[in-house]
Amino acid sequence: MAKKKKYPEIPDGVYCYTYIDEYRYVCPYHKFIPDLPYQENGYCEFLGKGDKEFNAEIEYECEWSKNDKEIGKKETANELGLPLSILWDMCKMCDENLDYEDGEEKPNFMDKIGIGKEDPFLEEEK
Repeated sequence: MAKKKKYPEIPDGVYCYTYIDEYRYVCPYHKFIPDLPYQENGYCEFLGKGDKEFNAEIEYECEWSKNDKEIGKKETANELGLPLSILWDMCKMCDENLDYEDGEEKPNFMDKIGIGKEDPFLEEEK
């Protein structure tokens, strides 16, 4: 028997939308704030926060650098100058209905946006 979802109105998967037959279903909590710049204009009414708040609050720990001086340093997306919150791109921040079985590990936020421990563009020092 299928497990009953706590919030069935939130689409399955990692996006704030899904396709049902040929129709696109958008999460009723996802909004765009027209007065904010692109890549900062996503908002989730379920969480009561948007890209602007997430970029100011969530800290990212540096796990690599060319000279190792920055490893362990924590900065927000705003401090880094990067729009790392991805509600603007309709990617979930709520972690509801991600399609993971009970006990299965869920990816963290950095995994969702494809940033791992190694930067493919960072050249090795010779």
